[in-house]
Amino acid sequence: MNSESEIIQQLQNKDQQALSLVYDRYSGAVYGVILRICKEEALAQDILQEVFMKVWNKSDQYNAKKGKFFTWIYQIARNSTLNA
Repeated sequence: MNSESEIIQQLQNKDQQALSLVYDRYSGAVYGVILRICKEEALAQDILQEVFMKVWNKSDQYNAKKGKFFTWIYQIARNSTLNA
């Protein structure tokens, strides 16, 4: 299995399989965060999709020196939910 740093590199190179791996690895936890904030399943599902599109589109902005990858995704999810 690919390490997280390898997956991030693939994601930043716009490898769609890497996005699928990131989704598989983190979507459950991210969905839980979103649902706790918005408390509405349909909205949470929409926001989850939006979050992973942002992860895909902004993957080049992730910097490992500033924090963990999950923390970066968590912040995107939190901000997207609060702004929904």
